[in-house]
Amino acid sequence: MSCPIYVAKGTADNANTFFADYYPGSNFPEVSSKIGGLYATEPYFENDELKSKRVIFMPHISNDFSEYGAMSCLVHEICHLIKGYKDEFHIGNDGFIHQRSGIARYRLEMVKRDDRIHFENVDRYAIHFEEGSNAYDEQSIMSIIKGEPYQISSDYKILVGGIDFINRQTDILEQIQNDQLYGTNNLKNKLGEADFMFLVDIFERIYTHQKKCLSLIVRGSTEEKEQANRQLNDVCGELVSFCNERQEKGFQKGS
Repeated sequence: MSCPIYVAKGTADNANTFFADYYPGSNFPEVSSKIGGLYATEPYFENDELKSKRVIFMPHISNDFSEYGAMSCLVHEICHLIKGYKDEFHIGNDGFIHQRSGIARYRLEMVKRDDRIHFENVDRYAIHFEEGSNAYDEQSIMSIIKGEPYQISSDYKILVGGIDFINRQTDILEQIQNDQLYGTNNLKNKLGEADFMFLVDIFERIYTHQKKCLSLIVRGSTEEKEQANRQLNDVCGELVSFCNERQEKGFQKGS
């Protein structure tokens, strides 16, 4: 199954027009004007077989990937493509469409409306754990391309720091990457479901608190900023404690 890459320097309106044409009749969500790129995929049926229609869309680039920021953004979206390529969609025993994007999972309901089948999101998890892991790989690949350490500039920077800390303190990064590529559950099996879901939740809360901190930079009061920073530091502290506990259980690096 192919995945075209479209580049179109312009506004988010152009992106929304593009997706309305690419996925006609779909309830594809609005695209933020701030995105540098987007990997999108939607399921469809062909001769009763479930397939996916994929695309990578770069709304602010005009066929020039020589600039490292643009290149990094493209690498990020290609990583999403690779990590969802195997068994991206399947029909579960519960009758829902299940989608995986690396470690992230979505559950979609098939709804018939206007004589068309629509796929509506019911629930999802591990979104920002996946984004952090994917951005970590983006940063690693860009460091190889540049021949020197590279740091991403997106909102996922702090999530990348969390994945990097996990890699330096524990031996679970290999399980993360295998699960992303092959759709396995090695990490959940190794940690146990409760610890796995706790780790996933830490990354969701790190992202939420980071966004709050960023939103307060211009208009927030000193008290609001201090409280938001404390909350973010507290969650990051939970990640440190989590990795320390994994070391005590024999999951340390090199064991």
